Amino acid sequence: MQKCLLLLLIIVIPVVSFAQANYKSGIVITLQGDTLKGYINYKEWINNPKEVDYKPSLTESAQTFTPKNIKSFAIAGLESYEAFEVSVSMDNLNANGIREIEDTLNVTNSFFLKALLKGDKVHVYSYKDKIKERYYFLENDNTNPVELRNQVFLTTSNVVTPVFKQQLSALAIKYKNFPLSQQIASLAYNKTDLLNTLKQLNTVNAAVVAYNREKKPKARFFLGTGLAYNTITYSGENLFTIDRKNANGFDKYKDKVISQSYQPRFAGGIDIFINPEVKRTILRGEILVTPLQSEVVSYLQYNSVSDREQRNTYNLSMVIVSAMPQVIYNLYNKENFQFYLGTGAAYSYYRTNQNILNRIPTDDPDNPDAIIEDYVIIKKRGLNVVLRSGIVLKKKIDLGIVYFNPTEITNYTSAKGSSVKANNLQLSLNYLFN
Repeated sequence: MQKCLLLLLIIVIPVVSFAQANYKSGIVITLQGDTLKGYINYKEWINNPKEVDYKPSLTESAQTFTPKNIKSFAIAGLESYEAFEVSVSMDNLNANGIREIEDTLNVTNSFFLKALLKGDKVHVYSYKDKIKERYYFLENDNTNPVELRNQVFLTTSNVVTPVFKQQLSALAIKYKNFPLSQQIASLAYNKTDLLNTLKQLNTVNAAVVAYNREKKPKARFFLGTGLAYNTITYSGENLFTIDRKNANGFDKYKDKVISQSYQPRFAGGIDIFINPEVKRTILRGEILVTPLQSEVVSYLQYNSVSDREQRNTYNLSMVIVSAMPQVIYNLYNKENFQFYLGTGAAYSYYRTNQNILNRIPTDDPDNPDAIIEDYVIIKKRGLNVVLRSGIVLKKKIDLGIVYFNPTEITNYTSAKGSSVKANNLQLSLNYLFN
């Protein structure tokens, strides 16, 4: 097992070192208004980017731009960002969206705002960081966007209308869209509601920023099979490890006994893409079914002056059903080939089919001393750490290696230090339903 993991590391380390960027066709608008056509490193931006890498061509070195030194950038058919100096609220709201003090914490700086809507009167942008997502509006007669504040201040007498609704109502009055005022009262602070409302303030050329591209699915399902190399390690002073007598006439024990077996694996689940356009980071939910079998044989010598001994044969057969949440990251991420690493956990249920110890005298095998069922107490549940690596071919075939760390599967404690641990290394073959 250790040799297999070492081989995996030898393969992985060079690939990690040369993990490629994800350059897409795009443009950059400089502070002077010039348009730079080339390629932009399109990352899985969960939050708004603080900087962006640009190449005039794929063979040239990258330049890094920030909101301080460009006006905007856009990835063709994907996303568009504009640089503004704006005030950003940094407060967290309570569970009811209420802020109990009137003072707000704000930071003013230059940021990349994501363009959501363009109109003849009002544009809409968003800005998200680790604290929260905010929405901004920019009137055509102004130069800097204003944050729509999702805040409600408690007064001594009552709760006033949320700030963003007051802001929207003021815009509706300014642009003489009086029917819109009635809709604003029931608005929620989310992208859909805000865009639908602000779009109505515009009269011509109002359009949600969208691109002529095929909408890519946010998830995919998979089914698979494969081969599991299972090992069970027995340790401690017990009937699994006993090894006759030593020279002094005392029971002798092996440090550990390991049984090995190969069994099929069956799996299915769903992959959810953090960004369907990039498909670099994947949240995987997987159900795995794996049989497990083990047989160990030991010999108990009756006494040191006789060759009479007892042959102990222990048979264990079980089925493991595991729920496995995982995070997978494509280190190499091309259209028809990906190389990935992943980690997660396996929450397992153990169904025991056989758990029998046969104690048979070697000189009289037809008269066993005992046949003991449920010789050890197998746990009902277990928890493993999961590591995986693999490749995806032609967006359909997922071939990987999955490693489960050793975990105790029994409550066997009849002797000090006794332990029964199972772990396995699996070869997985999944078919992806894209």
